[in-house]
Amino acid sequence: MVTVTDGEIARGRDVSVVVTAYNRSCAVVEAVTSALAQTHRPVEVIVVDDGSSDGTHDVVRRAFADPRVHVVRKPNGGPASARNCGLDAASARFTPFLDSDDLWLPRYLETQLSFLGHGEEPAFVVCDGLCEEPGDRWRTLSSYPRWQAPVDARAAEAGTWILPSFTVVLTKVARAVRFDETLNFCDDTDFLIRLLLRRHTGVVNPGRWALYRLSSPVRGTDAERLSADEDRLLLATYDVWRRYEDRLPRILRRDPHWHLEYARRLARHRRHAEAARHFARYLAHRPYDLTAAVAFGRAAIAATSVAASLRNT
Repeated sequence: MVTVTDGEIARGRDVSVVVTAYNRSCAVVEAVTSALAQTHRPVEVIVVDDGSSDGTHDVVRRAFADPRVHVVRKPNGGPASARNCGLDAASARFTPFLDSDDLWLPRYLETQLSFLGHGEEPAFVVCDGLCEEPGDRWRTLSSYPRWQAPVDARAAEAGTWILPSFTVVLTKVARAVRFDETLNFCDDTDFLIRLLLRRHTGVVNPGRWALYRLSSPVRGTDAERLSADEDRLLLATYDVWRRYEDRLPRILRRDPHWHLEYARRLARHRRHAEAARHFARYLAHRPYDLTAAVAFGRAAIAATSVAASLRNT
């Protein structure tokens, strides 16, 4: 059981950590422990139990005697709802988010806060870190070819993203923007776009201070992260980007290989009209790719057939 002194609490008056959890009894203690072990100690660690059925809240309460740890239970509403609940409970100037199966290194908060001043901008900081991939492989966030520093709206238009567990944001800014609770996936990408469209700015901490874990330590159970389904995740991201096409005209106009990749993903999920659109954009740059041309024709025919069926119903 972890304990802490009143003097140590006083050092972290500017940070409220929000840990969101759903059926993570096997992982949440490790995440909360990493938050409490920071060299810059937070004033509170708010664990939002989003309607878990595995006793997550009881596990947290039994594990920690630390008065900074508060468990908030709510009906299941999804990640965005849980993050908003934590934001509403936060009392400090800055809110770092931590998913319940991710981890921070001990100097995470210390280094993140060193990039944020006393004013309103930058409104958030994102650090680099290690991301787990299938097959027990790891790579840094900054090494992904399509990731860009999420510092302004141009980065949003290029399709960059954040990981909540790598991000610290001004609490009042996050409360004003909020996470969209209608989204079951990619609410963090949507949050970032709206944050940048409001002309808030971010800054990147190049240090590798966090670990994003693909799944909980107990593999192959119901607690496995849904983001392991790559198509489902990336098409959910695509749907978020599509929301902002009017305001960010280039958000769905990328390099030819991006158009081909998403055309194929959309076609696999029978989203034929959208697939045909991206095959066409790819072929505008690679007109002699016969395989893509055939796929474009199939998608266009399928889209026409679906449209005709809808007209006749």
